[in-house]
Amino acid sequence: MRKLPLKSVIFAIFCVLFTGACLEQPDIDKFLNDDEVLDFIERLSEKVGLIDHTGDNLTAASERINGFKADKYYMVDVLNENMESQGIKFVTENGALSSQFNQIRRIKVTTITGLNNNYTYAVYSSAITGNMIYYDMASPPPPTGTPITITANANGIITLPVNNNTYYLELMSNINTTSEILKLSINPMANTPDAHAFITGRIIKLEDKGTITDYIFHDADNTTSPLRFLQVIIKNYGAITIALAPYSIQEIKFLSAEYEISVSQDNDIHKNNGIFEKTINISNYTSFSSTSWKWDFEGANITSKFNPANGKFTINLGDSSIVSGDGKSITQLGKHTISVTAQGGGKNWSAVFVINVTD
Repeated sequence: MRKLPLKSVIFAIFCVLFTGACLEQPDIDKFLNDDEVLDFIERLSEKVGLIDHTGDNLTAASERINGFKADKYYMVDVLNENMESQGIKFVTENGALSSQFNQIRRIKVTTITGLNNNYTYAVYSSAITGNMIYYDMASPPPPTGTPITITANANGIITLPVNNNTYYLELMSNINTTSEILKLSINPMANTPDAHAFITGRIIKLEDKGTITDYIFHDADNTTSPLRFLQVIIKNYGAITIALAPYSIQEIKFLSAEYEISVSQDNDIHKNNGIFEKTINISNYTSFSSTSWKWDFEGANITSKFNPANGKFTINLGDSSIVSGDGKSITQLGKHTISVTAQGGGKNWSAVFVINVTD
C-alpha cells in the first residue's frame, strides 16, 4: 500500500478543517508556524495527567479521564503543575468531583469530564477483601463474643445469615482506626449516607437482617489505599424461627431429645382432665406470607391451630381427636412429628419438632 506524503496529509487535513476546500497549496512552513494552527495542534495533543491506582486501566484524554467502572466508588487527588495537591475530591454518581466525603456515590458513568489539562489526577478505588471476623451477640464484643471468620470476595462483598441478635464486624489490621466511615443503605434504598464509626478497635456495628449496606472508608494517612469500601448483605429469610431448633423435614430422623416436647399421659394429660396445651411462638412470623402457613401432623393438616396474626401455634396435646394422616392420635404413646412450612422471599421454608408421649 502506497504511503501518502506527510506534507500532503497535513495540507488536506487543514484545508478541510479551516477552509472546507483548498484551490492552491499554501506555503507549508508559513502554515505550520501560524499561531492558530499551532494552538489547534497543541489542543489535539493535550491531555490531563493521570496516576491510576485503581487497576481499572483508566485512560487520560483532553479534559477527561475514561474507563471508570460503573457502580464503584472513586476518589481523586488533584495535583497542579508542580505536583502539589490541590485537595482530595470524591466522585459523585454522575462523575462530578466533590470535596465533601458524604457526596461520594457509586459512579454511573464511565467518563469524568471538565478536568484541567495542566493538572494530574491520582485516582483511587479499592474493595476490602480477604478474611475478617463477625459476631452475633446482644452487646458489642469483646470480651464475650464468639468470633466467626468470613471472607470478602473480589468485589468487596460479604453475605451473612439471618442474625439472632446484633451483628458486629471486626475489620482487618490494615484498616486504620482513624478512618472516616460512611454507611449507605442499598436495601432499603437511602438517598444519602450516614456517618458511621468504630465501636472499639476496628469493630463496627452492622445493620439488621434483610439489608444490603455499603461501608466506605477514607483513610487520609494511607498513601497506598486511602479509599476502601465493603458491601454487607444480611439475609432476611432462613429456617422458620421457633422455640425449638429449626430443621428441614428431611432431617427429622436426626432430631435429638432436646428438640422434643415430652408429654406424660398420666401426669400431664389425665391429671388435667385431658387438657395440656403447648404454644410455639414464631418470632419472625411477619417475614412470611400470612396466607402461606401450613402446619402438618404426619400427613394431616392442623393449620387451624395456628394464629397468623400473632405468630402463635397452640395445640392441646390431650385432644385425642387430633390425628395424623394414618389415623394416629396425638395422645398415643410414642413420638409424633409436627412440621410447618411457610413462604417468604418467593421460597418455601420449613421447620419441625417432635412430641414425645410417655406413660
